[in-house]
Amino acid sequence: MDIYFINLNLEQSILKDKILLNKIHHNLSRLFLKHILEKTYNIKSEILEKNKKPYILNNQLFFNISHSENIIGIVFDKYEVGLDIEYKRKRNIIGLLKHYGLEKEKLTHEEFYQLWTVYEAEYKSGNQNKLISFNYKNYMCSISCKYDIVDNFFEIMITNPKLYNLDKNIDKTDYNICSLDFSNVKLLKKLGLKIFSKK
Repeated sequence: MDIYFINLNLEQSILKDKILLNKIHHNLSRLFLKHILEKTYNIKSEILEKNKKPYILNNQLFFNISHSENIIGIVFDKYEVGLDIEYKRKRNIIGLLKHYGLEKEKLTHEEFYQLWTVYEAEYKSGNQNKLISFNYKNYMCSISCKYDIVDNFFEIMITNPKLYNLDKNIDKTDYNICSLDFSNVKLLKKLGLKIFSKK
């Protein structure tokens, strides 16, 4: 399994404009997906969509995309895989737990975000049996996969602001990529609750 995190480093004004932010997330995720498929996996394919989920035809490589605030994540694997990323901002978790019939649970913000991302990742993957949860910067990340083995972990920093104008091509001078040591990432234990199984 290979994990890529694309750091957008967007200005606060863009982060507050949800319509523009969604457009940037959508377009840059597809642009980098196509670029990574071609440059890393030697797969040249049109990116198709079904039910707002991207896919490629006739290939044995699976992928999933998630984004939140300044990060786009893309995970690639030989098997179905689901990824969810959430920026850990302060929220009224007591109110959310009450909404889902879990008001008696005593969860920290960390546990809340872990449950949220695990649920989303499992849903996206079709409930694979292995789960990986970890913190990346100020984000909670969860992956639902067949085997919990991470081969490569990359961080991409965009260096060319033109990409935010949604140009159609990426050149190797438009970004810097570095390999991260996933073995240093603190993995989190899965909590037993299903936060979105409302009573």
